[in-house]
Amino acid sequence: MSIIDIDISYLLKKKITAQDFIIAYWIHFGTSGVQYLLEMFPMDKDSKERLIRANILENTEELKVTDEFKKKFDKNVYFYEFYEMFPIYTIRPSGQKEYLRLSPTNVKDRYNKIVKGNESIHKKIMKALKDELADRMQHGTMLYMKKMANWLNEEPWTAREEKEPIKIEEPGYGQSVE
Repeated sequence: MSIIDIDISYLLKKKITAQDFIIAYWIHFGTSGVQYLLEMFPMDKDSKERLIRANILENTEELKVTDEFKKKFDKNVYFYEFYEMFPIYTIRPSGQKEYLRLSPTNVKDRYNKIVKGNESIHKKIMKALKDELADRMQHGTMLYMKKMANWLNEEPWTAREEKEPIKIEEPGYGQSVE
């Protein structure tokens, strides 16, 4: 399942319909089966003209979104990748089910402020989350996983950066066999 974040004020400002927006979104993000989707929900001439007037689609035969549209919506792709990887819930030591990720709108702005559209920061965060999840699964500590907002506020990816792997240059006691 993929989440599409639609800002109604954007639709009103650009004078486009929700269907126009979704079609542009599908085109931009290369949704699998976009040609099939366009056959099911064909884009009429008026729809294409609205998207061109709104500076969302380029005025070419090929369906391609403008750089303005890309800049506005690419930053949320990182967040939704993070959101999809984060565990939905955990069972606490008391046996109670606790949801770890609630509404995406609660943490999306915080995530986007941290990442600032920078792919390398996003990759560091994703690696830290992946590593933490693997570690918790291996040691059976998923019940202590923090909620998404708390996890972001603690910025565990920075702590992982600061830890340098210990390099052993000289063999110490018990490291050589004679």
